[in-house]
Amino acid sequence: MAASGPTRPPRSSKLTRESSASGLISVIRNLSSSQDNEDRDREKTRLEKEFKRSDQRLDVLIDSHRDALIRAMQDFNKISTRITSARDRVKQVKQKLQTSKILLQCKRDELRRLWLESVEHSHVLQLLEQIEGLNSVPHKLDKFIKVGRYLRATMDLVKSVSLLKGDLADVDALREVKDSLQQQKEQLHETLIEELHKHIYDEVTQECLNNFLKMGRTPRTENHISQRIPASVDIDELLKMEDSLDKLDSEKQAIILVRCLVLLEKIPESVEMIRERCQGHLYNSVSRTTAAVLKGGEGPERLLQLLDLIFAQFRTIAKRHELVLLHLQPREEIVRDEEGIALSMLYTMEDIHSKMQHVLTTLLNCYLGASSVRQENHSGFGAPGSENVDINLFFVRRRPFGNSANPTKQRKFTLFKFDNSQLAISKSCYLQEQQVINRDRQTDSNSCGSFSADGIAGGAWDHVVCTPSYKNITYMFRPMLHFVEEMEDAQNSPLHNVLTGAVGGFLGMVNDELQTVVEQSAKLLEDFRVITDADTLKSMKVTRPLLHSCVAIEGIIQVLREHAQALPQFAFEFVEKACYVVAQYREIAETAYRTIVPPQEIRQTISNHWISDPDICRCLMGLPNWINLIMPTDHEELEESPEDIRLRNQQEVGILLSNHGQKKVIPSSEIFSNIHDLKMVAHLSEGLEWLSSRIGEICESLKVDKIHQTDDARLQEAVKKLKDLSSELQQKANICLLLLHLEVRVHCFYYLLPLVAEGHFTTSGNSVDGQDTDRQVLELTEDLTKIEEALSTAVHARKHKYVFEGLGQVVAVILMSAVPQIHRINDLGVKRICRDIHAIQQKLTAIAAGREVSLDHARQYFELMLLPAQEVLNGIVENGPQFQHLEYKNLLELLCRSRPDEKDKADWYNNRLKDILSDVPVKI
Repeated sequence: MAASGPTRPPRSSKLTRESSASGLISVIRNLSSSQDNEDRDREKTRLEKEFKRSDQRLDVLIDSHRDALIRAMQDFNKISTRITSARDRVKQVKQKLQTSKILLQCKRDELRRLWLESVEHSHVLQLLEQIEGLNSVPHKLDKFIKVGRYLRATMDLVKSVSLLKGDLADVDALREVKDSLQQQKEQLHETLIEELHKHIYDEVTQECLNNFLKMGRTPRTENHISQRIPASVDIDELLKMEDSLDKLDSEKQAIILVRCLVLLEKIPESVEMIRERCQGHLYNSVSRTTAAVLKGGEGPERLLQLLDLIFAQFRTIAKRHELVLLHLQPREEIVRDEEGIALSMLYTMEDIHSKMQHVLTTLLNCYLGASSVRQENHSGFGAPGSENVDINLFFVRRRPFGNSANPTKQRKFTLFKFDNSQLAISKSCYLQEQQVINRDRQTDSNSCGSFSADGIAGGAWDHVVCTPSYKNITYMFRPMLHFVEEMEDAQNSPLHNVLTGAVGGFLGMVNDELQTVVEQSAKLLEDFRVITDADTLKSMKVTRPLLHSCVAIEGIIQVLREHAQALPQFAFEFVEKACYVVAQYREIAETAYRTIVPPQEIRQTISNHWISDPDICRCLMGLPNWINLIMPTDHEELEESPEDIRLRNQQEVGILLSNHGQKKVIPSSEIFSNIHDLKMVAHLSEGLEWLSSRIGEICESLKVDKIHQTDDARLQEAVKKLKDLSSELQQKANICLLLLHLEVRVHCFYYLLPLVAEGHFTTSGNSVDGQDTDRQVLELTEDLTKIEEALSTAVHARKHKYVFEGLGQVVAVILMSAVPQIHRINDLGVKRICRDIHAIQQKLTAIAAGREVSLDHARQYFELMLLPAQEVLNGIVENGPQFQHLEYKNLLELLCRSRPDEKDKADWYNNRLKDILSDVPVKI
């Protein structure tokens, strides 16, 4: 690289003028300051050495860059030579131009004549070429239209028509060609409109239905138009796009078609045709969608699918109209009224939304069963946001049009005809006019021909996807309202008003149905009809029979909940109706309860008297037995020892004895001797508790859903009211269960009190009764068996346990507390009582599936009566007390009364007992 040319010296070796001057000054300073010649000689010698070293470096540099310097000099010589030659040639050209200018000035007129003749001939040739090209335009148009190149066809046609109106306007021989092209222009305009409608409506419907049939669900609607083309795109780009365009890209096809309409200068006519045919195509889309959904079957879920598909299509159709308007607005012709205000000749998206709402209103009436109610076909686009919209206009029977084949395209009638006038000088013009009229008639009969004058499909809409019913509003309200909210302000929408009116009518029908259900439930509850079918109960996830009326009420509450969720704006009304139904049924249940358990003023019963006392109810519901009953199921699985159960029931028995008083005999009128009545109370308890729990679940679901935020305060208040009503039903169920619990214990009092009220248990050994169980005990066990059989299938196991658990404690306390009433007793009498206790214990063991320890305790108590009084006291000293002081005192007094030799020792035994118990704690 170094031999190819000179290299730049290093930056450090380059000396500036300042550095050279400073070096010279330094040399002068050194020479001036030298003291002798030796210093000057040394400085001279040093400078000479430096000069020699510099000369050597300069020689080396000259030798190393000699070739480069030679080449540079040679190149400079060549360039200098070429520049000199070029200057000579330019001078010669200049001289020739001067000569040519002089010659041209001499022949100016002749050249001008020749130039004019060439321009004239060129123009004639151009006209001939244009005329020749016009003859091939129809063929080219057909070819382009056949392959879908509408933009090229339109450009050729517009260019040809402009030629005929411009340079070739005065050529009489082209009049027929002009008429033919004008006719093709109209045909092309009609074709473009049909193709545009195809891409706006038909392609959207077909694509949506294909995706639905493939995926089995409603396809998603894109939120934006993919790769939106700006309205300022030029023709050349559109031509390139048309040549490489996929036929499936409907959006770009629509853009090209709109530009074609603009080139044809048919914007007002096109807008009018789009406006007129919009509604018919929307009906056609609904018709095709209905037919597709029907292939999968019928039912309410198909109605939801139908609505989803229709809304998906309508959203895409609306976006296609937005695309059309986007490319029409920049090229809109400004029209001004008399006051100079600019008026828009285009349709708006509000117009399209109005048409869609009209179609949806017709669809709504069809599925609500209002087939005889037709809507007025507002062919013009009104202002959907007007506050003065009359809802009745949507339900007025429309007057039939003359053209019933197509409601979307009105027939064109000619106001004046000139067929026989002198103006019809050309037969071809007349024939062309007739062809246009025939084509319009054919279009009228074929375009959306499946619709009647009322706008309802005459074919597909006769087959609906589900049975028309006013209940379909619960499926249609939310999706329709959501769609309306997407389009515009829902509060000012005519469809919103129609939906609100339909829901209002639906609420009235629901009121009638509710009244019927309540009346039927009252009749069912009067007969106490129950559901016992195992499959039905299993489907409801219960194991015990339920009242028909409870199931009916729960069903209607569930329906009202579904209505509240389906119609969130009216959730408060439906919850209020649920409150009304529950309140009515609460009164019906109270009436049914009072037919079995009359008030105290009508019939005095012990169990009803105890339940009517709020203090007794509060005490009983505060006991461990009741608390364990209402605790969650996981706490029920805790095992208890028999002794724990006895202690748990002891407090309850004390409350019952204190409220029973000193009555020795209970009249039969004060108990419920009809087991069927008790079974009905059990069914009522089970049914009301189940209904209350179901209503509670419904209330929780309504709270979680938060179905209507704007009306949340009223709705939550209604839900709270419904929750309170369910609590009242639960309280009534608790009262019924508590009645059963107390009634079983009252039956024990009823049968056992007469037994101990006799006061004598001195049966002789020859007596037959001494070897058998007492009649009262047998009747009690038989009565308990019947009650248990009736309740075992009527109430849940935990309730069954609550009713019968602790009866051994009740029997034990009744018998042991009756000892002071016994005048005398002997060993046979003791055995008789123990035999009665054993019989009751066997029955209660069979009922409760567990041994009653309380009865063992009572039997041990009476077995002490077989011992002398002194041995009883000795047993207390040796083994500790097993009973209370009062119980021992009663036992010792009975022994003294029963044994003549110890009648006077009662006080001594009591004093001795007191001394013993004061030293020894009682074991329980």
